[in-house]
Amino acid sequence: MESIKVFKLLRFTYVTIILSIFVLLINCSKKQPEISDEIIFVKVGDKSISVNEFYKRAEYTIRPAYCKMDNYIHKKIILNSLIAEKLLALEAGDDNELIKSEAFQNFIKGRREQEMRKYLYRKEGLEKVNLDSSLINQAYRYAGRKYKIAYFSVEGNLSADLIRKRMDSGVSFEGIYQEIIGSEKIPEREVEWSKEENDIIYNALFMDNKTIGQVIGPLEAQEGLITTIKILGWKDYPAIGETKINQRLNDVKERLTSEKALEVYSEFAGRIMAGKKVEFMENTFFKVAELVEPFYMPTQEEKENSFNQRFWNKKEKSDLNIDELGFDFEDIKDEPFLKLNNEIWTVEDIRNELAVHPLVFRERKFNRREFPKQFKLAIVDMIRDKYLAEEAYKRGYDKVEPVVRNIEMWTDNAKSLYQMQEYLRNAGCEYNYAKDYMKIINEYLNPYVDSLQTKYSDVIEINTDIFEKLKLTSIDMFAVEKNVPYPIIVPGFPVITDDTRLNYGKKME
Repeated sequence: MESIKVFKLLRFTYVTIILSIFVLLINCSKKQPEISDEIIFVKVGDKSISVNEFYKRAEYTIRPAYCKMDNYIHKKIILNSLIAEKLLALEAGDDNELIKSEAFQNFIKGRREQEMRKYLYRKEGLEKVNLDSSLINQAYRYAGRKYKIAYFSVEGNLSADLIRKRMDSGVSFEGIYQEIIGSEKIPEREVEWSKEENDIIYNALFMDNKTIGQVIGPLEAQEGLITTIKILGWKDYPAIGETKINQRLNDVKERLTSEKALEVYSEFAGRIMAGKKVEFMENTFFKVAELVEPFYMPTQEEKENSFNQRFWNKKEKSDLNIDELGFDFEDIKDEPFLKLNNEIWTVEDIRNELAVHPLVFRERKFNRREFPKQFKLAIVDMIRDKYLAEEAYKRGYDKVEPVVRNIEMWTDNAKSLYQMQEYLRNAGCEYNYAKDYMKIINEYLNPYVDSLQTKYSDVIEINTDIFEKLKLTSIDMFAVEKNVPYPIIVPGFPVITDDTRLNYGKKME
């Protein structure tokens, strides 16, 4: 059996990236709205839509062509679509096949606990950060710099020790590279503050002044990966004008705050996990690893097909539970998989846990030889998250407004999709939704939504004053979070109606 102390394997990264959809997917950063009291501007019976939810559903998803722009007509279609989703959810109710299904209940539980951990991170991380102004000024001084560097990376602490010894003995950066790597050309790249980079690399380059030719490292930039850097040169790009100065200052504060918050939160989580130990039963572990490896390590063709399905059909891989992998665990379900302190977890126990918390691998890319190690670490991280969720439950974070509203959003979205499918099936619709959605909207859904607007008009309230002030963009974006079990931030845009009229309900006072 191999044992792992859980608190030594903590890793917390709550970074949001936006995938902007043009011809290709391009990574860029976008700050999420702060968690705060929600401003409600629409009520639909016991359901509601906040300004925060309106922006996320409109901006963090790809809208259909009929409401893609930022004009007032398209903004009304967006609002009508979100209200229609709530109306369909009301019609679906809670007594249906979807709500009763174990898979859906596991999905909602997993989503809830993820939001609770984010709230815990806010309370035990972000809110406990108090940045020193001198640190902000120091980081700001170099935040406009773009470095040109040479670098090489090797695996293992033994390599790091070797590099240090060779540097201490006077061997040059190039000489060490030739000794260890052996190829003639040393890799080069540019590094700038505004791009997404490893915190260790950032701190090594941007927190104080450097000199040309200076060698930095070896640094453990990633777990088990040692990087050594040589400064080849740089250009400074000062922020000019009040707007750009303030933007850069805010970016610096945000990055420093996030880094410090992660450090504080890791210490908190370490206290939660102190003394807990995981022991894997090697024989069973490798049986399970062999069974699940094809799902987590697909071929390139399978990866492309999987991406196309998940992207265009809005189905995220994390929504799958282990039962959907197509493997038969019945023969080994009662075998011991691991021991957590003195508690034995069987294969069935792990399968049940993964139905709620899909695995998150620490490394984005690794080869098949490394799969057992990465699989083991992902299991440990899942156990860590389980204990953090338990702490959040103790504090009542399952009942705080941001968590409750997030789960209502996902639940209502699922109910509306279920109700729409049932309605179209009962109406005898034979169109293919993916290809003929406009025909379905015009022939089936618009009349249905109109009837629901009339049916529920007395319980619909809209604060039109707030709605008039909302501003949108026309840029296609698809928002995901990194290193969480459920990466997609909000449900796909509700493609239900292209109605441009707000001729129902009453004005919210």
